[in-house]
Amino acid sequence: MLQYQKDFLKSRRMTKHDYFFCEIPWCWCVAVDIHHINQSMRGKRKNKDDGSDLIALCRKHHEWITYHDTMENREKLLQVVAKLLERINKFKGF
Repeated sequence: MLQYQKDFLKSRRMTKHDYFFCEIPWCWCVAVDIHHINQSMRGKRKNKDDGSDLIALCRKHHEWITYHDTMENREKLLQVVAKLLERINKFKGF
């Protein structure tokens, strides 16, 4: 397992045996890829285990994001991940 995959799982409090879905809102497809939102930061993240630039995507959304890689779309993805991580951290005590 690659380091960024471990970082993703740690940030989502999951194990490699967990079953997870695409993190695009309202998509219930199984996630098959972990996407680096900021490709230029790939392998250069300062806080590697925070997972804030990683998102789980189904095949359809990963292909769409890859071909429509704009700053606007990256910002939207970062907002989605920030909200998701905020919700995960609310349940830290459980």
